[in-house]
Amino acid sequence: MLMRFGVSNYRSIREYQEISLVASTLKGGDANTFEFKGAMERLLPFTMVYGANASGKTNLLRSLAFFRDSIVKSHNAGTPTGKIPRHPFALDDQ
Repeated sequence: MLMRFGVSNYRSIREYQEISLVASTLKGGDANTFEFKGAMERLLPFTMVYGANASGKTNLLRSLAFFRDSIVKSHNAGTPTGKIPRHPFALDDQ
């Protein structure tokens, strides 16, 4: 179960960004949340990403796909001494 996912220094994302499926206590009780065994917080069944054009939504989802592929395909695509292919933030002098 993925509770939180964070990314920084990836494509157009410079600063740390996070997607969280942890429910807040701001609205209407626990009706639309669920408990996950071993988790201290109540979780949401889904999340949405929205924003203006060119605000980084696609790159946030690409980073999530990169994370998934790194886990699923690491046994046949990577080597213990090999480098991790990455796309760092390109608009920084450092």
